[in-house]
Amino acid sequence: MELKLHPDLKGPLGALCEDERTTVIVLSGSDRSVLDENFGEFKMWLAAEHGMFLRPTYGEWMTTMPEHLNMDWVDSVKHVFEYFTERTPRSHFEHRETSFVWNYKYADVEFGRLQARDMLQHLWTGPISNAAVDVVQGSRSVEVRSVGVTKVSGAV
Repeated sequence: MELKLHPDLKGPLGALCEDERTTVIVLSGSDRSVLDENFGEFKMWLAAEHGMFLRPTYGEWMTTMPEHLNMDWVDSVKHVFEYFTERTPRSHFEHRETSFVWNYKYADVEFGRLQARDMLQHLWTGPISNAAVDVVQGSRSVEVRSVGVTKVSGAV
């Protein structure tokens, strides 16, 4: 699923970013490429993947990620997410640098909830049973991320 900034927001956002008294910071769970594509033209700070990656205004991306972040769980979680994406129409998942997010906001509500519950059982009894990960269940999503990857830990 491709995320796009609504065209009607570009003018007001540009004006806000040009105000010398204002510093604009976008903090997002999305990856760096999504933020670059949507906000790269604006005079603002960007914080991708809940603050694990930072980019000052017109600067280069840097990371706040811990040096020894354990990502051994990635391949097995990816297989579970692929399986549930295939069996849940109109769902999709994103592989970010520090997490996986399975989104079923466009799927049938009840079926999506059942699939999410089933997915969580698969994850807890299998790939992440001994992994250092956090599982975050959103209103219509499931995210698996390394322990410590949060908006609070990543943000400056």
